[in-house]
Amino acid sequence: MKRKIGKLALQKDGSYKDQYGNIVIVDKKNNVGYFVDIDMIKTYRFYSERYMIPVVILIVVGYFFNNISLGLLCSLLSFILIFTAYKVKFLPKLEKIDNLEIEGETTMIDKLKKSGLFMNVFRLVLFLIIIIVVGYFLIKVENWSLKYLFENYNEGVQLLLFIIIEIWATVMVFVETKIIIDLKSENK
Repeated sequence: MKRKIGKLALQKDGSYKDQYGNIVIVDKKNNVGYFVDIDMIKTYRFYSERYMIPVVILIVVGYFFNNISLGLLCSLLSFILIFTAYKVKFLPKLEKIDNLEIEGETTMIDKLKKSGLFMNVFRLVLFLIIIIVVGYFLIKVENWSLKYLFENYNEGVQLLLFIIIEIWATVMVFVETKIIIDLKSENK
């Protein structure tokens, strides 16, 4: 027996909940959704954090073993394994909803707006702190040559990661600023 699906509302964790209390995972690219049963919610919560686990592995292995390249390899492998388990083991166990169309809040900015003004200001401050700290480490680098990057492989990878983090944090500052301005204008 097929379940009814009501009007979907976006949750803070990125999933959707309908008026009947069903939790739905939406794949917007393929226009399908999946009902998450009550006994699968804990597993879903684990998989909803699947993008953070490789980052934690990278930080732990890179810091404690002082080997960034090993940390990158471990985090890449963990990302591939977790993503494969999500697609192959978790999603096929769920009831599929075909031809699902979502109206309204579907972009990342809409999801971030839903978390409220305080959380967006907090994230803005956090990203500004990241820019300052990573910028300080980038300024401390004395030798910016390609020869240096390839001779000191571990430090070269760290330098490239710092540059990527700096660019990402700068983009997120602009995104959070836009969200805060939009939330302030909606409150007036």
